Amino acid sequence: PKLKLAQSVYLDCVVIKAFTQALVKLLPNIKALRFDGNCDYSCDCDGEWQQDLITVLSCIDGLEHVEIEYEALNNIRISTKNQIFPKSLKSLIIRMHRSYEIYDKYLYLYDTIDSTYINLHTISIYSNRLLQNLSSGLPNLQKVEIEIVNLDKSKFIKFIKANPQLRNLDTRFWYYKEEMIKAVLSSIHLQHWLICGWTWEDTEVNNLPSNYSIKHLRISYDVPAPIALKIINACKSIKNLDLSCYEYHLNSLEWSKFERRINILNLSYDKWTPNDIKEIDASRLFNSIHIERRYNIDENTIKLYIDKINSFKLNNYKFIILTTKSFILELINKTN
Repeated sequence: PKLKLAQSVYLDCVVIKAFTQALVKLLPNIKALRFDGNCDYSCDCDGEWQQDLITVLSCIDGLEHVEIEYEALNNIRISTKNQIFPKSLKSLIIRMHRSYEIYDKYLYLYDTIDSTYINLHTISIYSNRLLQNLSSGLPNLQKVEIEIVNLDKSKFIKFIKANPQLRNLDTRFWYYKEEMIKAVLSSIHLQHWLICGWTWEDTEVNNLPSNYSIKHLRISYDVPAPIALKIINACKSIKNLDLSCYEYHLNSLEWSKFERRINILNLSYDKWTPNDIKEIDASRLFNSIHIERRYNIDENTIKLYIDKINSFKLNNYKFIILTTKSFILELINKTN
């Protein structure tokens, strides 16, 4: 009998290889599908699940939410331009592990999505082709993650300008150019932006436009401190600044050059220096500073950490222990 009440299904490469046709027949009303292809190496599937996954995706008419996770080396190439996902699709989240490069000469599973998918509100973009496919605009698109190694800058800018309704944007690129940053800051409805990049040697950023919509800004990894500062100051309505993954240049940020007070600052447990905390204390820039640790440490190390912060004798912040993994510095003196 058909499992008519089932609304979601979780599959891996072993199950999908063995039961493809049965799944299509048994689960006609599936709205959400999550697929994990990370078992490929341990089960000797050797990528054989790829065609089976395509079969399942193309046969479930009312599918709305798809999440796919696999090793980048198994990126799913296709030989047809026929659209695989149903037009009912609302979200497509893809997670690829390990290093990879998407070649424009190939056609991949997600490259058949275009502007005719009018219900789409969330998507992961890994190729220049998909970026171009969506550059005529999708009115319901709200949340986008873009991670392209060999990014075509012009296609990215065109996509951003064609989708001013975006609310949440993650950009993870090897390089950025000033025009790309300006395009994002010119988005009038964008509220969340995560910017992550690795190669900045040839990037110059000068006159950035002011943005009044971004409330949550997360800066990660290798963004140079002077550029990070300019982006932060360009966001005039920022409420939450997340630097918890800003590993390489946090100690070079000039806190005294921040132009406005920000409600919340997120820091990682081990990325700041005593001098950072002292400068922040003197500036009174943040109403609260949330410090999280991302890995397990012993109780003695935690005690030493707490003693270290208490030894700073802060004038404007109170140190509050929430749990053994999270701490807050709360502003107690807001007088300018």
